[in-house]
Amino acid sequence: MKPKMYPTPIKGIKIGYGDPDPKYTGKHTYVVSLLAYFNRHNFETPRTERILLGALETMAEEFDYELIAFCLAPSKVRMLVRGLAIHSDLYGFIKNFKRETEKNWRKNKHEPLWLPGFFDYVLTGSDKAKNTALFAKVVSSNKPIASILNHKS
Repeated sequence: MKPKMYPTPIKGIKIGYGDPDPKYTGKHTYVVSLLAYFNRHNFETPRTERILLGALETMAEEFDYELIAFCLAPSKVRMLVRGLAIHSDLYGFIKNFKRETEKNWRKNKHEPLWLPGFFDYVLTGSDKAKNTALFAKVVSSNKPIASILNHKS
């Protein structure tokens, strides 16, 4: 099957990493989706999974985010994250995660790893059970392997 081409930004995708929008800083909870370049199945190997998870954990700590859950599908990464501080910056977190993983990817490949930008959904309320249930619903349409991480209460 021929990969889909994305010559213009997709509706709803966040491209810019400019000044932080108040909606993307602070103690908010998000479901974030990152898509592989041209919807390629880049994330099917255990090595890639380890690299992505390691980078997610590192960037989450660096940008004051709790990585509650993540889902690694063959051509996308979805995560449920919560800002832990008023200065938690979702744009910075995603930008740096993608940059670090792209740098690793480019050591062996000569094409981009990620489609520019990301999709997100800001969750309201602080009920972890509802947030986790919503995350499970979001990823269930793809039937991927989801991992719920141990997290601090």
